[in-house]
Amino acid sequence: MQEYLSIAQKYGLHPVSLAIAFVLRHPLIASAVFGATKLWQLHEVVDGCKLTVSADILEELNEVHARYPSPCP
Repeated sequence: MQEYLSIAQKYGLHPVSLAIAFVLRHPLIASAVFGATKLWQLHEVVDGCKLTVSADILEELNEVHARYPSPCP
């Protein structure tokens, strides 16, 4: 969704890194499953594991999620 991409761009983050960081911050999530076929993809995942999602970013992500609670058809 374009809104998630816009948030990542606003904060200078790759969308993959932001997604991984967001998933891993949840207290009931112990790991994230991902697929990487290129080295740059693996770098983005690793960066996401090191990233701490700020309160500002989290607020924006939650606003988008509230509008689209199930973005997949």
